Amino acid sequence: MLLIMAEAAAHQGKEAEALILLNRLQLARNANPTTNSSGNALLEDIYVERRKELICEGQSGFYDLVRLQKRLFRYGVSATNPGGHYVWGLQYLNGYNASDAQPSAYLESNDYRFFCQIPQMEILNNKAVSESDQNPWSGQ
Repeated sequence: MLLIMAEAAAHQGKEAEALILLNRLQLARNANPTTNSSGNALLEDIYVERRKELICEGQSGFYDLVRLQKRLFRYGVSATNPGGHYVWGLQYLNGYNASDAQPSAYLESNDYRFFCQIPQMEILNNKAVSESDQNPWSGQ
């Protein structure tokens, strides 16, 4: 809730209030508080904290990327980035080149792969859902 309130305050131009709310959460987690952040930098700090706070919760990450219309970037393991992602998953994303010194890939925020397909049984059994409601699989 603190992160939602901080983001709302930042969007309303109440940067001091947003920073206080962000720092309140960070101090509760024994993290270094954010200082001297304002404007887009403050919002980015809030989004980074959301990713850290809500990791594996199923509500951050992809949903925030779609909501905020931001690209998903993944960087592969390499000599210069030993902490990167395993390369085998990158091949399914856009822009991947295995021969790059620093392999990376991305998905646009509106990419069809962010959205699940409607199960066929749901389309068959639910009169309120039709085949035309199906999320595209081939991409658009």
